[in-house]
Amino acid sequence: MSITKRVFFATFIAWINRFIAIGGNLLLIPLYFSTLSQEETGIWFLLSNSQGLLEVLGFGIAPTLTRRIALAKGKNGEHLDVDFSKESRHEIGNLIVTGRIMLVIVAIISLFASLLIGTLFISRLNLTEVPINEVKLSWLFLCIGFASSVWLDYQYSLLSGLGYVGLSNAANTFINTLLMVVNALVVLAGGGLIELAFTAMLTRISQRFIIYIYITSKKPYLLKFKGKWDWGLAKRLSKISILCWFTFLGKLLLVRTDQYFIALSIGADKIPAYQATYQLVSNLSVLASSVIKPSRIFISQLWQAGRIDKVHSMVFKNSLLGLLIMSCGASFLLSSGRELISLWLGNENFLGYSVLTVLCILFMLEVQGSSLILSARAIGREDFAISSISAGITNLILTYFLVDRLGILGVPVATAIAVFCTTTWFAFYRGLNNLKISFKEYFTKVTLLGITVFSFGLLIELVAGKMSALLFENQSSLSNIVLSILIAISIFIISAWFFLLDENNRKSITSNILRSVQ
Repeated sequence: MSITKRVFFATFIAWINRFIAIGGNLLLIPLYFSTLSQEETGIWFLLSNSQGLLEVLGFGIAPTLTRRIALAKGKNGEHLDVDFSKESRHEIGNLIVTGRIMLVIVAIISLFASLLIGTLFISRLNLTEVPINEVKLSWLFLCIGFASSVWLDYQYSLLSGLGYVGLSNAANTFINTLLMVVNALVVLAGGGLIELAFTAMLTRISQRFIIYIYITSKKPYLLKFKGKWDWGLAKRLSKISILCWFTFLGKLLLVRTDQYFIALSIGADKIPAYQATYQLVSNLSVLASSVIKPSRIFISQLWQAGRIDKVHSMVFKNSLLGLLIMSCGASFLLSSGRELISLWLGNENFLGYSVLTVLCILFMLEVQGSSLILSARAIGREDFAISSISAGITNLILTYFLVDRLGILGVPVATAIAVFCTTTWFAFYRGLNNLKISFKEYFTKVTLLGITVFSFGLLIELVAGKMSALLFENQSSLSNIVLSILIAISIFIISAWFFLLDENNRKSITSNILRSVQ
């Protein structure tokens, strides 16, 4: 399978995963709202989103291990089924054994550290409906599930690092789909926090064992890399993983701390409405990032093989595709957000276009910065730790002050300011420099096009909405939403056709369509 097909397959599976996750959330969130109390729903959002913060306790070892395996594999060529040299087999074997032992140690540390930190925070919550001991027990289950997945993360590092990104994404898709179905059944059966947390724990544990069973039965040769513990390698991995850890910590302080400020300053019962609005915008961001993330392994391999031209082409296409998704999605939300949220969860849960606008700006900045940072890190450059942690700390400070003055609006405003002043500009400066791409070329081919598509899309959708209201006085909210979605999708397809595909791609697609019609 060619590298282009592997990128497409991995991206396709990642998109399926995200579409399932988005569809599942669209169904699960109103289900939580209708079956759980407002406070219990808020606590579940708080605990389940804290699993992202738990990943900080992985200390960046798994992604560092993945990248090192990809670079080692790239020395033998970019193709999937290359013949490994003796040196590469020895290097990959040492990476697997050393990384596995390091992850076992980290899993034990993360279990006890997360239990301590989480219990201290939970004790500070002012709860009126949910027993505090029930929350602590739920947190225990979540911590056990996370620690077990850290323990076996080397399996994902091995699969992804060798280029089997689509397979690891497919496994995640299957498990996440199963989890959403079980969550729905648990809630419908009258279950609460403890049952949901226990289900999440079992899912994380089973996920890793399913991967192991798959490797042993379908691709047993992946386990034949012989190696041994290497202290020198462990030190080198630790040095890089600490920088990776700081980068990841900074990002989590940016995007995963909102609920804590809302819970402590405004009340846990206010989390669901904010989380629902946040989910709508962040899902677009995750969908955009799902284009970029599967390509990291191939960027590592191509860079190691000296194919810088292919790296540049991949970076431009990934960044533009991600920004087009975000631009068209944001224009839809800013034209029909009220109707969508009111129809979905009720008018009382719409927080206003000011919150929605700031979140859209925030995630458009985030998508651009993440694209360049992930691409630069894929070639082995961990230069973003300081800017990332600075962004996280700035966000905490600004949120602390702004949430009291602006209320819930202060939460996204603080994050947007922190992102713009730290990671965004530095990602452009250092990321493009590391990738040997000129700022002018990137801005013209990616950023400017994205801004233009967003502005044009928003204008068209607002005008279409006004004209539709004048022509059809009794038009329903659902009709307005469908109209806006169709416009956004049409603008995305047209933009992708002219700006993402080259002439050969367009001719090939056109000829295939004509052949199928005939």
